[in-house]
Amino acid sequence: QIDVSAGDSGEREMTEEERQVIARFKENDKKIEAILIEVIDNIDALAQRVKNIDKGISEFKKAQEQAHAKADKTRARIEESNAKIKDITKKIGTPTKVCCYVVAIIVILICGYVIYSVFK
Repeated sequence: QIDVSAGDSGEREMTEEERQVIARFKENDKKIEAILIEVIDNIDALAQRVKNIDKGISEFKKAQEQAHAKADKTRARIEESNAKIKDITKKIGTPTKVCCYVVAIIVILICGYVIYSVFK
């Protein structure tokens, strides 16, 4: 700041216009300071929002990783179940073959009963 007060005997008194100019400078200085404080507050608020966004992103990534892990476990169980079903199918045949076997057994039993009834 400039000290404009009359100090030395060699200095002159300020004119009214000079006092008004200095008063405007002081007023403008206060306005600029208020604007800078507002800008700094906005920057701080923005920095906090960025931190919150970063936190949200990291929480999302963690939840996504957990979901992928659960999906992998489920996929492994499904693949294991499918392998068991394939093994069972190989052992006894397809469902159509099983039905044919059951029908054949029933036909043989009926034929056996008819033959038994005839030769009784």
